[in-house]
Parts: sequence; C-alpha cells; structure tokens
Amino acid sequence: MGKITVFYDFHEERKHPVLMSIRIADGALDWSRTMLYVRLTAPFQELHLEEIPEDAAGLSVLLEDLVVSDKHSHSVGIHLTALKQRHAHLIADFTSIDYLWLRMYDIEEVLEATYPFQSSLTEESEK
Repeated sequence: MGKITVFYDFHEERKHPVLMSIRIADGALDWSRTMLYVRLTAPFQELHLEEIPEDAAGLSVLLEDLVVSDKHSHSVGIHLTALKQRHAHLIADFTSIDYLWLRMYDIEEVLEATYPFQSSLTEESEK
C-alpha cells in the first residue's frame, strides 16, 4: 500500500484528526482487487498541506465505500470496486491516482456502527 498520514485541524483549542491520506506509491495498489484494508494504528503521522504536490491526483473515499471485517482487526476496508465504478467515467487509468482521502468522521462512524459497545466505552473513559 502506501504511507498513511492524517491532516489535523484545531477545534475548541485542541487538535482533532480531520482527513486521512493514503499515499499510493507508483503501482503499489492492485486496482483489480475488490477490497483494500487499512490498519488503523494511532498516533497517526501528521500531514501538512504543503507536503501535497500541486499536481497530485486523489480520490475521495465516501462513507458507503467503507466496511469493517472481523477478519481484519483494527482495520477499515475500502471497497475498491465501488470507488472505481463511481469514478470510471472520469479516470481511464487508476494507476495514476496518488492519494486516497478518507474523512476521519466517516471512519469513526463505520467503526461505531459496527462496534457500538466498544465505542461507548471509549467515550465514557474520556469523560
């Protein structure tokens, strides 16, 4: 796969993760696969906007593209087939894609929907 970084923003005087970036090395992603699982291991390396090349091509991964599988613990899956179908009319060669962009809110939402008991425990421990 590639390098995983996260863009943080300030909200209520604290830094919060906003956007996950998966940097795809040239030809490193097999677009013929159905799924791509991304291991979520915090803390994440911080991404600074000036690190993104101006000519970089990226695709937004939507909430409906995300899945969780018991076979891949501490991971979120990206449904590559759905991503390709949605962008097929715009992109002829998916190997030219440099980045996948995932909203951290979407990742949290799919994890909470799958593991609601665990997320409520996390929320309680933060109080």
